[in-house]
Amino acid sequence: MEEKALLSERTALVGIITRENGEREVEKDLCELERLVDTAGGETVLRLTQNKETPDPRTLTGGGKDMELASLCALHEIT
Repeated sequence: MEEKALLSERTALVGIITRENGEREVEKDLCELERLVDTAGGETVLRLTQNKETPDPRTLTGGGKDMELASLCALHEIT
């Protein structure tokens, strides 16, 4: 039987800090997501947060953070 190398999914986690969800709560949520990614066999490569009064209805983050995320994902080979 031939052994196959298992490739884990590389992930980026993004949290939005708002008036309703403070920094501690967002960090707690990101930690939980990271554990879920690990349990599923994935690898968390990047964690970002953004302070935003109101999340963008299309992307949650703003255009600048979207560009930063895209650039960092390319740099860290997260697809």
